[in-house]
Amino acid sequence: MNNIRIASKLGLIAARQQTIANAVIRTCLENEEAVNESVNLMANWMKNRAPVRFVGAGRALQAAIMPSNRLAHGGACISHMGGLVPMPAVEAGGGIIACSASGATLSVLEAMKAARSRNAAIEILGLSRHNAREFRGLCDVFIGIHIPDGLFSNPLSALADTEEYVMSEMLDALVVFAGLQNGYTDEQWRRGHEDIGPTGPHFWHAHVI
Repeated sequence: MNNIRIASKLGLIAARQQTIANAVIRTCLENEEAVNESVNLMANWMKNRAPVRFVGAGRALQAAIMPSNRLAHGGACISHMGGLVPMPAVEAGGGIIACSASGATLSVLEAMKAARSRNAAIEILGLSRHNAREFRGLCDVFIGIHIPDGLFSNPLSALADTEEYVMSEMLDALVVFAGLQNGYTDEQWRRGHEDIGPTGPHFWHAHVI
């Protein structure tokens, strides 16, 4: 009986991962042009060492942290909404990567609108649910997330966790793809990596508090 319970739990975890994988695949298929445009954007940001601001809230912003770290290794100058380092003024140009599972997060929409009003040339890449109309309208490049339902729905889901993992997987893959487009080798990625200690406020707080 115990083995059956363990197998059942493992099956649910595996089904959750399969749902996320299916969502990534469908999102890619539904956004082929936007995926190509996103790679081009990131490749240019990396080559030009452009300021790129990650805008999001809660777990959606956390989902973008690992991809943002890699984008920094690739050469872009990264900052985060609510981070320890202030985001550069939009007059400095560059780009914004906006993440909101629902596409209705007020702080994210307000930031996107402010950027649009202050510098029309700033480039905004946004990821949210595919039917987020207002959010989509504020983006230069929009990747709409498609989540399977019915037979392929996530059996272990809390709030918008499927969308958040899709955002993280998509962004990280796009950054790596941009590096390939720029001809980056493993050695070039390593040269961009931090080498005087760990990165990020999570490590800092864990060891100071």
